[in-house]
Amino acid sequence: VTEKNCVRMIASIFTEGNKEAVAKFTWRTLYIGNMHFQDAYDYDIQRLMRCDIHYAVPDGRVIPFCSYNSGPIYRTEVEKKFSIPIPDWQAREEHRAVPLKTIETMGVNGEVIVDPEYYKIRALKGAPGMSST
Repeated sequence: VTEKNCVRMIASIFTEGNKEAVAKFTWRTLYIGNMHFQDAYDYDIQRLMRCDIHYAVPDGRVIPFCSYNSGPIYRTEVEKKFSIPIPDWQAREEHRAVPLKTIETMGVNGEVIVDPEYYKIRALKGAPGMSST
């Protein structure tokens, strides 16, 4: 990607304002992020303020990666607040589920194991990259 093409792709994100322009840019570029490992013993607020990788959480907050995984217990709080048990999620999303083909696996002795109840895998309709057929 030349400098001119890079500028053109970035400009198209703002002028076109669609996902395709963003996808074109991200597909042809490489993001290099750098983080200093932090834990409770070397938590550095100044370094945290320069963090360039962030998590967006469902309640609208944007939390720097460095503080999400260390320091205040953001991860634990977010997981506790927004997670639900798998059976509850399955019941809630059942109307969107599309059964996929049965998966066959090889057993320890080379036998083929087919257990449709155990290998019931589902894809959500409309999920990126997933076909509903």
